[in-house]
Amino acid sequence: MYRADFFSKTPGPSVVYDFSTHTWTLSNAAVRRVLQFDTASGGLKTVEFTDVRWPVKTPVRIVSEGQLTLVTPTRTEPIALTDGWKMTDKKPAADWADIGFDDTGWEPVTLPFKTEQTNRSWWFRIALQPGVLKAGQQYALVLDHAVDDAAEVFADGKSLGTLSAAEFPWTKVYQFDLPAGTRTLAVRLDGGGAPNMLGLVRIAQAGRAVVLPLDSGWNLTGHDIKDASLRIHLKRPGFELTATYQVFAGNEPVIVREFALSNKTNDEYLLSEAVYDRLEAVGGRLETRKFAGSGLAVADGETRRGFCTAVFSYQGGSRSSDGGRRVETMYAPYMRVPTRGKVSLPRAVLGIYEGPTTTGGFLLQLYAGSHISRSTPTTVPPLYSTWFGYYLDIDEKLVKELIPKARELGVKNFAVDDGWQSLTDGETWGYGDWVVSRKRFPGGLKPLAELARSNGMGFGLWSAPIMVQDTSGVITDHPEWLIKRTDGTKMALWGNSSAMCYSGDYAKRFNDWLVNTARDLKLASVKVDGGLYVDGCIAPNHGHPVGHSEAVQIETFKDLVKRLRKASPGIVIDRGWEAEPGLTETYDTTWFGDWAVAFKPEREADPLWWYRNADIYRRTLWSMTFTRPPFTISWEAPCHVLCKPVDLNALEYHLTSIAAYICNLEIHGRLLESTPEEIALTKKWVKWNWENRDWLAFTQPIASLGQPYDAANDVAVPHVDGVLHLRNAHKGRYGYLCLWNPGPNPAKPEVTVRPGDYFVTMDTSKLALIRLKDGKPVAFNRTSEGFSVSANLAPRSWEIVELKIKD
Repeated sequence: MYRADFFSKTPGPSVVYDFSTHTWTLSNAAVRRVLQFDTASGGLKTVEFTDVRWPVKTPVRIVSEGQLTLVTPTRTEPIALTDGWKMTDKKPAADWADIGFDDTGWEPVTLPFKTEQTNRSWWFRIALQPGVLKAGQQYALVLDHAVDDAAEVFADGKSLGTLSAAEFPWTKVYQFDLPAGTRTLAVRLDGGGAPNMLGLVRIAQAGRAVVLPLDSGWNLTGHDIKDASLRIHLKRPGFELTATYQVFAGNEPVIVREFALSNKTNDEYLLSEAVYDRLEAVGGRLETRKFAGSGLAVADGETRRGFCTAVFSYQGGSRSSDGGRRVETMYAPYMRVPTRGKVSLPRAVLGIYEGPTTTGGFLLQLYAGSHISRSTPTTVPPLYSTWFGYYLDIDEKLVKELIPKARELGVKNFAVDDGWQSLTDGETWGYGDWVVSRKRFPGGLKPLAELARSNGMGFGLWSAPIMVQDTSGVITDHPEWLIKRTDGTKMALWGNSSAMCYSGDYAKRFNDWLVNTARDLKLASVKVDGGLYVDGCIAPNHGHPVGHSEAVQIETFKDLVKRLRKASPGIVIDRGWEAEPGLTETYDTTWFGDWAVAFKPEREADPLWWYRNADIYRRTLWSMTFTRPPFTISWEAPCHVLCKPVDLNALEYHLTSIAAYICNLEIHGRLLESTPEEIALTKKWVKWNWENRDWLAFTQPIASLGQPYDAANDVAVPHVDGVLHLRNAHKGRYGYLCLWNPGPNPAKPEVTVRPGDYFVTMDTSKLALIRLKDGKPVAFNRTSEGFSVSANLAPRSWEIVELKIKD
């Protein structure tokens, strides 16, 4: 693991047990949590959670240690509820969800329901036809990627649960047990955006639910303490639970939780949800911020004290209510808990800090980079990819010309992207069969891999596991491997391709091919693209529970990664699109970029397009790097702009927008058309990015500048944006201040920096600001908590200032 020096390493953490009161105290130089087992209720509770550095109350109270909810799995294909709904957009009476409510005036509606209206609510009802729910059977209501933005669900007037927009319910599958004899279902749909009911609403035959609250019903069977990790062992009829709490050395202000659950019954269950902590914010003027992935931060605007929380899993989440006053950290995997089997749950973190919510995000970023992510700032070297610039129009001749040219850029890997593959006939381009095109690559890929290595670069390859085309051999032979949906449709990907379910026999076939290819080509990197984790597949023969395919797919991919690393040691795994920092425990980097959809020479001949594209990228990176370590994100920058004459300022503006924002720089574009000046500029920023990763490993937003403007919105007004790359004194500097002016006019922003908001200690009396472009000093003003600086930026320009320590 990579751990920088934001927090001290001493004194060591402490875990102390008091037998007389059944309490455990976990503490370090910043945080203390006191747990107690209540023998009367048979439950765990937190009796104290404080930051020992503050003389005032900690801004969060732990209300509950949470609970686990299990359901028995669906055995049959579900029944789609498409027709028969009624809807109104006028607020009904309080009993609107009851069986006997008169909905005569409501409008009949068939799902899916879509609207462009924002900040509205809609109310839906459906009366279930006799015979749908059979006596003596247990049923569940399943919402499969169905709700956008938020909703509350009712059965016969009783609430089954609430879905918060903060947990991205349109990306998840929810299962609610229906009371026996249910006759009416109802949904209140809310949305800040345009709310939708997307159609995959269904009823499935299911078993019963089991709720295991941690605050009652358990017997304490023991505990053990090792390396500041406390494991508390609990038991109740049918189940055993180990609750793990961990504190770290020095003053790192976080405490981590994990669960391991053993099923001692003869029944199989699915873990539908685990709630780790139920929290209550303490303070007056609360600010709440949800981050990409599962992270959430809450801060009191008056005291500048706050807390942050996350479950480091793709299936984790943090949800808030009551204006951020109530918060839950949760995990909803629908993973199997086998008969007399055991499952381990991912880590959840709770941290406390001083500063705005951006500080909470950075604390989560530091935790992920130090304790979750397997990569370090130099794990993923700069590379050149064939994609943006050449797209599918690649062949053996082109790649042979590109490899020595890529070496001139200083990149360390050369990657062949989409376009190398054919279907089983070896001639027809397409997805699914993964054979090399004999027409475009008559010599195969192995000579190209050897050519890249002889030019001092590793060789990388692109693939997309679940993407297949109807004309592929794999679909002809195995149509049953396709994702099966309730409404009978195939899942479409990228226009004319469909989606295989990444599990069972299909996953084995694909994984075997990719592992053998990695071994044969000695791959230095592999990009796994095109979507992968898809929940809701109802096929009963794919090796996953009916309707819940995601958890199995995640485990399948983890197995692939282990095999790839064994087949080609040192290989870099570039997964694709997901934003959750917890996934970086498995792979090295994730690519999020999108070169504004597709190559269009007439558009890219306009220099303004390149500025706009860079502005769109920075806005996305600003959101991603709140909690995601910058050395786990890859993004592309061009080596050539198509304007004539070439606009070198546009090129450098784009290069700095990536190379000075994150670690993992990908160079794309029409390299064979690059001018000597463009090659020199690209080489300059590849080198600068590689040499400065000690600081680029940490990206902090500049609170005084706010979010970059939305360049995709034609009416948005441009304004200066930027980021910091700060750490405690290291190699004679603190890091960098990076600014961009996307507007058509000069700008003179005033930038205020509070290093303490990023856990950095800075002696401003020994601080010197040096302009990167010309090496000249930059004047600044010291403040009580940091410094401020005025910048002068020309239209569509960048500025990078080095924060040096004076001798």
